[in-house]
Amino acid sequence: MKIAVFSDVHGNYLNLVSFFESADKLNIDKFICLGDLCNYYSDNLKVIDLIKKRKINCLLGNHDELYIKDTRISEKKKSDYNFDISLLESKEHVNFLKTLPLKFEITENNISILFCHASPNDFLYTYIYPDTDLSQFNNIKHNIVFVGHSHRQFLRQEGDKMFCNVGSIGLPRDNGSLMGFAIFDTDDLSITLYRKKIDIDGVIERYENKINIDLIELLNRKETINYKYTLINE
Repeated sequence: MKIAVFSDVHGNYLNLVSFFESADKLNIDKFICLGDLCNYYSDNLKVIDLIKKRKINCLLGNHDELYIKDTRISEKKKSDYNFDISLLESKEHVNFLKTLPLKFEITENNISILFCHASPNDFLYTYIYPDTDLSQFNNIKHNIVFVGHSHRQFLRQEGDKMFCNVGSIGLPRDNGSLMGFAIFDTDDLSITLYRKKIDIDGVIERYENKINIDLIELLNRKETINYKYTLINE
């Protein structure tokens, strides 16, 4: 079985549609989303509707949690996150977010696999970056761990464990022009990283007047990427 694992859509419906268009050509048997459907970009309702329509297995992210917890956030954070009042006022969409679990765990060929938004030790908030010391997770029971949250894709071995950050569909922070996801083959336990070129002009045309200007600037970020990935040019 081939599982496409993706994360951090952040209200970017245009990128989500583009991701599905490519992933659907890769003979995917199942999709797993690691959370953060919401905030930053403005199409939160459309993103949730598409996830629901396609019956995607989805986890709760820290930004999704903001809409289901009775927690006050500052006006500055609301502005920074492009907090969506229309989502907060939609009982249907909020109720969907309330159904999302914090983790998925599966076992394949006696190998334990964990899917979570942020970290094995903190499912919602702790960031794992390409240079994070992974030895702190030596005591976890899982052999393979999939995370998102930091918006920086990588695949790293630590002892007998494999860690995959699948990157971000809506808001990559390493190379802003390349969305990221991973494909996990449960037959041979292989993981392949994918990046796809973002339609930058299309994103700007659709969202320029609906998001914070720093997101537009982020599209031009080009950090060095030290991990092999397959590039989708279409």
